[in-house]
Amino acid sequence: MYNHQLKTFLEVAEAGSFAGAAMKLYISSSAVIQQINNLEEDLKVSLFTRSRKGVCLTEAGEFLLGRVRKIIRENDLLRQRLIEIDIRNKAIYIGTSMFEKCRLLYELWVLFSMESKKYEVRMITMDEMHDGLKRADLIECVHNCAPWQKNMDFLELCRVPYGFAVAKSHPFENKKMITMANIKGQTVAVLRQGTADPVNRVCHVLEEAGADMRYYDAFSPSVIWDCSYYKWLLLIPAVWEDIIFDMTVRPCQWDYTVPYGIFYRKDLSVPAAEFLAFIRETYREDGASRIVPVL
Repeated sequence: MYNHQLKTFLEVAEAGSFAGAAMKLYISSSAVIQQINNLEEDLKVSLFTRSRKGVCLTEAGEFLLGRVRKIIRENDLLRQRLIEIDIRNKAIYIGTSMFEKCRLLYELWVLFSMESKKYEVRMITMDEMHDGLKRADLIECVHNCAPWQKNMDFLELCRVPYGFAVAKSHPFENKKMITMANIKGQTVAVLRQGTADPVNRVCHVLEEAGADMRYYDAFSPSVIWDCSYYKWLLLIPAVWEDIIFDMTVRPCQWDYTVPYGIFYRKDLSVPAAEFLAFIRETYREDGASRIVPVL
């Protein structure tokens, strides 16, 4: 990108000598001198005055020094951005966390890879604050109106029912189906994202059935502890059964469900767009010849 003689010029200016710059650049003093001579010849100006004590910047050298750091920094950022663009057009980035697991995407990727071998998958691990979200192309999870979901588009693949996670010592542990009649007098813990959360209408039904509701803004080990210790029911999408430790999920006798599918960024890369188009085709209502992964 930028002329590397500018980097050498910066090192000489900061070191105050050709020898000092040579030590930092791991090249010989003669190589440093040659690069500076070539730069001065190219610019048609003198950048340093030489003496036995070292070198000093000329007025032209001072002017260049005031701008060379910005030139190098901007060119380094430009180079890094070009590398990121090139890499992004060769790979598909999938965001994952405890809640955003690849329950369907793995099988879909295997099917997609049978048709296209030119791309690779890279996993982006997100924490509870969803750091790394900006780098993810696709994220598989329930559509529960979490704040981060507002900035992405959504492809619904199916709907999953709400159920109740119960501790192993809970009286409902061995129930095959929890009915609304069972709910009266029970305490139900709920992870609620906000006023638009689809679980809100379920909570209203539970309150009318006589449940005592306890709301949590986010999942944490204390939620599991409270439910286990106090024998509370935990309302969750049934698909979360694989992340709720020391609890089992029991279905409820109702038709309340939550959308499940793929969130994707609005400016998809070519590989991610092709993979998403493949997923759409796989789940077409008119049927596709390939096997469709299901929950």
